[in-house]
Amino acid sequence: MKKFFSTILVSISFFFLFSLTTEAKYGFVESESYRTFVPLRYISEEVGANVKWDATEKSITINNGSKSYKLYIGSKWIRSNGQLIKEMDTMPVLYNGSSYVPVRAISDLLNYSIEWKQATQQAIITVSSSKKLIINTYPESVFKRPKWRYDAKTISVSGSSKKVNVVSINLLNQDVNIQAAFANGKKGSTASLSTVAAQNNAKVAINANYFDAYTSSSYKQPYNGVIREGVILNNFAIVDFSVFYITKDGVPGISGGNEFRSGLVASNYKTAVQAGPRLIKNGNISVNPVAEGFSSPKILSSPGARSAVGITKSQQVLFVTGSGLTIDQLANVMKQLGAYQAMNLDGGASSGLYFQGSLITTPGRALSTVLTVK
Repeated sequence: MKKFFSTILVSISFFFLFSLTTEAKYGFVESESYRTFVPLRYISEEVGANVKWDATEKSITINNGSKSYKLYIGSKWIRSNGQLIKEMDTMPVLYNGSSYVPVRAISDLLNYSIEWKQATQQAIITVSSSKKLIINTYPESVFKRPKWRYDAKTISVSGSSKKVNVVSINLLNQDVNIQAAFANGKKGSTASLSTVAAQNNAKVAINANYFDAYTSSSYKQPYNGVIREGVILNNFAIVDFSVFYITKDGVPGISGGNEFRSGLVASNYKTAVQAGPRLIKNGNISVNPVAEGFSSPKILSSPGARSAVGITKSQQVLFVTGSGLTIDQLANVMKQLGAYQAMNLDGGASSGLYFQGSLITTPGRALSTVLTVK
């Protein structure tokens, strides 16, 4: 058997998690026991093993080559061909539609080396000399957060208090889906934020890209890039306007426009919207709208109604709106809210935030592109 567990793991009891309906790719650290949970279904598929869930008998079957093992929710025993072969130090449990089982036993069954990196809170599984699976873990309290939550906050910025609306979206929940959407499902069309939310069965929505709001034409051209379900719906501008994206694997990010375009393969992304300017980069305020290609005083210096999207280090996406804010002040707000990455969205009369059937921030106009959450 391959050697597994570095000395740092000897005192830590690990668990694997597999989703019954989706591929979870994150793990968590249990608050009381400090055991670490990581995703079995994702791992087993990556290493070529097969996992099956039987809802009737609440059992997990793991097929690894010629060997087959079965575990039951509520039992500490691992079975093979109906025989009890190993007792785990705890029993599998169901949580949020996922089943969790002890890693030490599963490590023996799958026969792969596992390393724990304390500094980065990562479990690293060596599949081969050229392939490693890196599982990021987060506190259990973060995993247990609801899919979305609304808070009205007051933030002190530049010696004054600014009221902002914040919706936190928990991407660690595998059922959460953030997507860009055109009003009425058509490029150039506009509709109220509530209407776009309803059209997409969204529980949360925020305005996204800039668009030609002042034309007398019924066609309101959206500006800059939009990707939905891996398809480019609007081309990315040849400027460095920032891009908020979520990969097909559910990982969120913010990138400069030039960098994003240089490696753009649309099918690699679930969604993306290009707006900007950048507010936060790797935890630090990073505001340079001129370098991105902006020239309007509305962006460079004037206060106004603002919308922003941010990402925390614990995979929470923040939708934020506020009024009377300059771009620099908005960056300060996002940093205080815990954003590790953040960028500005369209603002002014476009600024709007929808949460579970109500407008938290009401836009002053119909909108073209919206970020929806369901």
